[in-house]
Amino acid sequence: LLYSCAGYICEVVYCSIGARKIVNRGFLRGPYLPIYGFGALAVIVALEPFKTSPVVVFIGGVVLTSALEYLGSWLLERLFNIKLWDYSRRWGNINGRVCLRNSFLFGLMALALMYWLHPSVEDLVAHLPEEAVHVLAFLIVLLLTVDTTASVFRMVEFRRMLEEWKEKMAELQIRLDILRKQNMGQNHASSLRERLQEEMDAFKDRLHKRSVFFMHQFPTMSSRNKDFQEYFEM
Repeated sequence: LLYSCAGYICEVVYCSIGARKIVNRGFLRGPYLPIYGFGALAVIVALEPFKTSPVVVFIGGVVLTSALEYLGSWLLERLFNIKLWDYSRRWGNINGRVCLRNSFLFGLMALALMYWLHPSVEDLVAHLPEEAVHVLAFLIVLLLTVDTTASVFRMVEFRRMLEEWKEKMAELQIRLDILRKQNMGQNHASSLRERLQEEMDAFKDRLHKRSVFFMHQFPTMSSRNKDFQEYFEM
């Protein structure tokens, strides 16, 4: 959890500097990014035996964290047909999921983790009473489980509303075509069009309220689904 929180801070600072405004980050609501926590533990467990060689730690950190980021992106796309981050425009990217610049930064973070941060964290945890460790671990698992479950449901609802938007747009087009073909007074036709537009505006407002969290958190959100991608751009 400590490394997940540290990763969240790094992401917010890094993205806020680039955007020149405060940018919240993460799929979850809390101030933590579990992918950083898992990445940090993977680096510690796998590279501890090679701690005497900073070069091996750096290269291993690049490979492990990049593989984890790629896997996370792939899983999210398979589950929701949505890419929460897309590095397609960056040089040295692999399917837009990972890129050379980020991988290099992850390697530097692996060095900082192994030689500076982890010894301090290890010392901190070692000084906690055993009972406190068990209670904290239980509360952390409970917190992340609730947050993850709520976030998955929120993403499912977001995707459902995109599907509904697609159907509404098609329905609106059909109804407008019928209006054009029918021989009715100009005032009546205009009134019907206004009602249809109001209906679409109301739905669009609902969609905006549901999507603003994800679009703010992940401004490069994209999808290989053509319809979804058009909605994101809109």
